[in-house]
Order: sequence, then C-alpha cells, then structure tokens
Amino acid sequence: MSAALPLVSLCGATLGYDGVAVLQGVDLTVSAGDLIAMAGPNGAGKTTIFRAMLGFIPILSGSLVRHC
Repeated sequence: MSAALPLVSLCGATLGYDGVAVLQGVDLTVSAGDLIAMAGPNGAGKTTIFRAMLGFIPILSGSLVRHC
C-alpha cells in the first residue's frame, strides 16, 4: 500500500485578519483520503485555519502549499 499524497500543507503558519495575528506556528498537512475533525471552543481558530487552507485569507508568515 502506498502513502496518500498530501493535498495541502501549512508549515509554521501565522494566520490572522487585517495584519493582526490570531494563530501562530500552525503545522497541518491534509492528505488524500484523510478524515479530519477540529474541536475547540468558540474563537479558538478552527474556521481561520480552514479559511487559510482554502485561500480565503492570506497567511501572514510561514508557508501554505497546495499539492493538487
């Protein structure tokens, strides 16, 4: 069995809005076939991570790579 190919990766990413950081040091790779769940309280940054991975908001630093 071969390893699934990564689809999107955040590496050391700082995320935020209007230049103000709300999350720092985000590392996350999602590969083909992965099922992921994110849990946390309101305001923890779950939606911000998904918005950055989809390209809806720019990352302030670090890297975002879309492999597809």
